[in-house]
Amino acid sequence: TLYLVGVNARNGEYVTDNEPCTFCKRMIINSGIKNVVMRDTKEKYRIVEVEEWIENDDTMEDFEIDE
Repeated sequence: TLYLVGVNARNGEYVTDNEPCTFCKRMIINSGIKNVVMRDTKEKYRIVEVEEWIENDDTMEDFEIDE
């Protein structure tokens, strides 16, 4: 499990609805991490199963797999 939180350096507030960039998602997928917990506020957070990112990976749409 990976825990992510974004804090605005200017005002110290949490970054809401944060999401890793495509490159970071790829590194998370390749590392074998199963869940990512992203904090939106002090009380609210989201849990994402990395398998969802793999199933919905739009970066691989243009690639064909040879079988």
